[in-house]
Amino acid sequence: MKKKLKMLVDLLLLIALPVQIVCGRTGAALHEWLGAAVFLLFLLHHGLNWNWYKSLFQGRYSAVRLGSLLVNVLLFVFMFLVPVSGLAMAEQVSFLHMIHVSDAGAFHSVAAYLICVLIVIHVGMHGVVMHGVKK
Repeated sequence: MKKKLKMLVDLLLLIALPVQIVCGRTGAALHEWLGAAVFLLFLLHHGLNWNWYKSLFQGRYSAVRLGSLLVNVLLFVFMFLVPVSGLAMAEQVSFLHMIHVSDAGAFHSVAAYLICVLIVIHVGMHGVVMHGVKK
C-alpha cells in the first residue's frame, strides 16, 4: 500500500509541476493554489521516503551516490525557495501572504526552471539510466 501511495504522489508531482510552468494559461489563482498543493505533495514525498534520510550516513559514497546526493540537496533547497518567493508575491492565497520582495518574481521563475532540470536528473537517476551506470 505504501508503495502505491509513493507512486501516486510521485505521479501527481510529475503532472502538477509542468502545469505550474504554464501559469499564464491557468491564471494566478490556480497557480497559487496548485503551488501550495505541490508543496504539500513535496512534503508528503519526503515523509514517505524518510528511509533515504536514515541511510545518508551509512555506507560508502561513490561518485554516483555523491552526484545523486548533490542533485537531491539542490532540489530540496529550491523546492523550499520557490514557495517562499511565491508567497512574497501571493495575491490570491491571501492567508499565505507575506511581505513583498522586490525581485521575488525573477528569482521565482529562474528557480522554478532549475527545479525542472533537477527533477529530470533526479528521475533519471532512479530509473533505467542509473541501472545501466551501476552495472
